[in-house]
Amino acid sequence: MDRERVRVDRLDAAARRWELTPKQADVLGLLVHGLTNRSIAAALGCAESTVELHVTTLLRKAHCSGRAQVVARYWTDM
Repeated sequence: MDRERVRVDRLDAAARRWELTPKQADVLGLLVHGLTNRSIAAALGCAESTVELHVTTLLRKAHCSGRAQVVARYWTDM
């Protein structure tokens, strides 16, 4: 299986498990690679405050207390 397919499958699994919206999944896909909210906003063409809302919501849905925890869960649990 190629690297891109694995990446997409992992992100899809996280989105399903944590019941993320498509935009929240987009944010997660960038967040797990260490991007800042500002960089995520630029990549997605939205406001940084919008990214902050998506991050807050996805942390709640993933039952994580912070970015580091959701990143760790993403790379180990999916």
